[in-house]
Amino acid sequence: YQSGYLQLYINRSRIYLDRGMPDQALKDLNFFLSKNPNTTAALVNRGVAYSMKREWDKALVDFQQAEQADSNNTALLSNRALVYFSQANSKAAIPDLQRYLKIPPEDHENINQLGLAYLYTGEANLALAEMNKAVALQPQQSAYYANRALVYRVLKNAAAEKADLLKAQALGHPIR
Repeated sequence: YQSGYLQLYINRSRIYLDRGMPDQALKDLNFFLSKNPNTTAALVNRGVAYSMKREWDKALVDFQQAEQADSNNTALLSNRALVYFSQANSKAAIPDLQRYLKIPPEDHENINQLGLAYLYTGEANLALAEMNKAVALQPQQSAYYANRALVYRVLKNAAAEKADLLKAQALGHPIR
């Protein structure tokens, strides 16, 4: 098999993943990795496929192997952080999100995730700093205000919590 031909397996696996078809993606990725066992993109994609199937341990093995080849791969870092969140292990997600944010430092979604990780690990002041960054970068994102309101609740700042909940609601966030 020539490398260009094998690349088609990675490309098709991404399409399968985008369509929510992890089993089909795994078939392509397993074949590709049987020929090229240390290819970062294939390992990350297979980790994502396992994540979609809630096979967290298999996903983490692939992410660890991918990290050996490319420790600053943003897809690896953000997807592994999501696995840690799925396992209710926010503390483990923090280093990956911190490393990720050194590469594209203004990624508001991952800044928000880092803020949540800090909140879930009892670091409310660090959480607030990250949530403020996310809101500043994307002021029309209603979920960021709702998440920051959670931080204000922990910090016992009722006025700020209410203001953020009202802003989130005005932007269309479903407030219960």
